[in-house]
Amino acid sequence: SNVASEFGTDQNIRRGTFSTLTTKIGYGYSWIFGQKKWFLSGVLMIGGGWQSSKYADANREYTTSHPAGKVDFVSSFGYNGDDFFWGLSALADATSYQTDHLTITTNLYVLSLFAGTRF
Repeated sequence: SNVASEFGTDQNIRRGTFSTLTTKIGYGYSWIFGQKKWFLSGVLMIGGGWQSSKYADANREYTTSHPAGKVDFVSSFGYNGDDFFWGLSALADATSYQTDHLTITTNLYVLSLFAGTRF
């Protein structure tokens, strides 16, 4: 079938565990404006590490290890006043997992609203 020619034996994967350990380096910048009360920040991080995977199809289990990559981006916007502060922060995280014939990519997006007061 066409699916078999595209994905090989990986078309029959029924379960798997993928573990990745990475370190990242990055660059961040914060722009302060509006009488030094408002901020806009961004951080881009890239890195690499090692990935171990264990997955199975209907016939056997596979165990592999190989290098892995990682990319994260964090952005924040908010207000930092004398008596209170608030902001919005967004995170985008991408991780890829490898099998013999497939690359499985997961994307995680987090949006956080924060606020507080000084006393």
